[in-house]
Amino acid sequence: MYEYYNTSKIKHNEVEYDSKLELRVYLILEGMQKNGKIRQLTTKPIIVLDEGCEYYDFLKRKMVKQQASKYIPDFSFYSIKTKMVEFVEVKGYMTPVAKLKVKMARARGHVIHVVYDEDIYHFIDYIM
Repeated sequence: MYEYYNTSKIKHNEVEYDSKLELRVYLILEGMQKNGKIRQLTTKPIIVLDEGCEYYDFLKRKMVKQQASKYIPDFSFYSIKTKMVEFVEVKGYMTPVAKLKVKMARARGHVIHVVYDEDIYHFIDYIM
């Protein structure tokens, strides 16, 4: 899968990142945490998009459980500036599924920043 998107995993301090860009964004966020601009930096937080449910499947003639839909962005942090928990998704290319998950998370009130390589400086300016 990673060859398809032309990325390769990279290790830094025993943590594996999906791309060089993701590591770069993490190092920027880590520096901002040390400078007091953000707090509670975490990797791979889980956002529940909808709760699971149970329904009757007429073809199988039994009750079926549907799992909750989850979205796992790359990072989350508490912003001192906005006083909110914000999420960061680092992408080289936005797939249709990723677009839908970001849209669903935003609809639930989450602040999601999608960072592309060329947008990294705009993102840095925003969170400063």
